[in-house]
Amino acid sequence: MTVVAIDSDKNATRVAVAERRAGGAVVTHVATVDGGGDAAAVAGRVRDALPGVRWAKAKLVVTVGGERVSLRVLNLPPTPDGELPDMVALVGEREFGAADPGVVDYVPLGGDESTPRTVLAARVSDSTVSEARKLAESLGASLSRVTLRGCSAASAAIRIDPTIGEGGCLVLAPAGEATDLIALADGAPAVVRTALGEVAADGSEVRRTLSAATLQTGAKTNRVVALGTQVSLEPLVEQGLAGDAAAVAGPIGAAIDEAAGARPAFDLLNPRRVTRDAAPQRRQLLLAGLAAVVLLFGLFSGYWSLTKYQRQADDLDTQRAALERRAETFEPLAERAIAIDGWKATDVNWLDELELLARDLRPSPLSDPEFAVDDDVMLSQFTATAQGGRSGAGGQIVLDAVARDADTPTLVEERLRDGRREVTQGPLDRSGARPYPWRFKPTVKIGAPLAADSQSDAGNDDEGVDSKDDDTQDTAEETSA
Repeated sequence: MTVVAIDSDKNATRVAVAERRAGGAVVTHVATVDGGGDAAAVAGRVRDALPGVRWAKAKLVVTVGGERVSLRVLNLPPTPDGELPDMVALVGEREFGAADPGVVDYVPLGGDESTPRTVLAARVSDSTVSEARKLAESLGASLSRVTLRGCSAASAAIRIDPTIGEGGCLVLAPAGEATDLIALADGAPAVVRTALGEVAADGSEVRRTLSAATLQTGAKTNRVVALGTQVSLEPLVEQGLAGDAAAVAGPIGAAIDEAAGARPAFDLLNPRRVTRDAAPQRRQLLLAGLAAVVLLFGLFSGYWSLTKYQRQADDLDTQRAALERRAETFEPLAERAIAIDGWKATDVNWLDELELLARDLRPSPLSDPEFAVDDDVMLSQFTATAQGGRSGAGGQIVLDAVARDADTPTLVEERLRDGRREVTQGPLDRSGARPYPWRFKPTVKIGAPLAADSQSDAGNDDEGVDSKDDDTQDTAEETSA
């Protein structure tokens, strides 16, 4: 069996060909050709680069990444596994907020049917899936999957070094002019991001991704591996191809997975569906068939016995009953949506609270020429606690900070205090070290979570964080230091 995996953008098209053999799946060809153009143009360049592929018998896997994929961490109420796809679709429609519903698949991160659940959901537009189908049609191949490029690269890394799938690990995978960052928790993707250019193992993009993974999984990720440098793709490709394989890590992993018969973490062509018992479906089909027979008999009898106006009245009654039944089917969904909104209203977005805290503790960056040195404070420690209980809303943060001047704690407490946050003064003493001798420990009590329209400055995802100006990022980093 031949599998061709393609990753295409406006700059380049990267291709990997894998075959299943007696000893396992192996990549036999890798290629990089020009990108851009429609599906027919891309297919033509790929055919020219791979003249030996028998496309009629080949399976095609399309990988996507970067701006073409949206990812969200969804917090869900306790839900059985069989109903989880419906719950993800219901919450995802609101969280992604796109006019085009697109296609959504997910990976469970935690929880079960008796505890709150957390999933990592990925969404691509319907047009992206349509482009993949057109590419397969132009090549004359059978489209098998549409998957995430970064997750496929991480799968290839695990095949080479199984210890990467144990515990927490961050995989850096080159992808043309960008780099995919995939944080794994016991082999499952917890955070998937794409950064432009090369990413250093000790750079800010890596630190940001590790922090996000720690917040989502609750476990610290200490290991960082780079495909192509620290982990060679040579074990997965035929001899002589290893030098060209690093930039094609995503398609290589996707092709190997498909040739080996392994389902990828995300399959946006065949997303997870609700599993239902077949017995109720058979009963419904029998009832539907019986209803059809009764309806036909009634129509036949009515044709001879009822007047024209009576038949019209019967038709109107039938339409009304169908509309009432259809309306009843939406009542459980509406009740579940209300319950979800009530449950989420008790949660606190700690990332937003931490950013607001950083801004209040140090309003301007150290690089500001008018930076007020005498009013500066340093945060030694903070403890954040959520309100307990199913209906508990908000939480509190206990700060341990030091200041240069004895009047500064009062100014800080005034900045921290607003309509949602109550500040209780803590003890003030000279137990700090110079030049910050004054130590104070205020307690900030946080009320109901921020409304959606008040979080526009804080941002809700990585793209929002990346779009802040440099001064704001410097302020947050210096305060957390």
